[in-house]
Amino acid sequence: MSSIVTRFATFGVCLLVVLATSCDVLNTLTELNVPITITFNPVVSNASMPHTGVPECTDLTMNSKFNDNKDKLKSATISDLSFQVMSYTGIPSSTDARYDVIEYRLKFDPSYGDHTEYLLGSFTNVSVAALMTSAQSIKVTDSALNVAVAQIKTHPKFCVISKYTLNGTTGTITSMTSEMKITFQLKVDAASAL
Repeated sequence: MSSIVTRFATFGVCLLVVLATSCDVLNTLTELNVPITITFNPVVSNASMPHTGVPECTDLTMNSKFNDNKDKLKSATISDLSFQVMSYTGIPSSTDARYDVIEYRLKFDPSYGDHTEYLLGSFTNVSVAALMTSAQSIKVTDSALNVAVAQIKTHPKFCVISKYTLNGTTGTITSMTSEMKITFQLKVDAASAL
């Protein structure tokens, strides 16, 4: 008799483990990640330090991937942020120029009533030459930022603002072109996507 009770208890425990695991798998299967990459091409001319760049703005409602998934959107995060200098002339030259700090902030369109500038990320002590060689990734870890980005469904218009210093306050950028890419991961309800 005790062997039957032991078997039932073992079966019950196994059934609970399978059900708990199955629920996690089902939850995972009910969400899809939809990546959307936004590219900005900032242009700087005759900038003395410290410098705040012209806001680079976008409206995600102009993006077909966003529109196709907006009604199914559960949440969003930023998975990647990268920056590369495409061309540079200034004092000092690109071989000697070094950014002390480059900081990027996200600000939603004023029509949403949120005037906060959320820190996207920053670089410290990075050479212009390194930024010209290849795109550099910026780690995005700010929890307040991802809470803000989770509102992207209702706040699809935003700007990115850059602030930086070059060789302390002595550097001057005569002209610079660059490329910044932000990749959002939209978590979409897979059941309604099918």
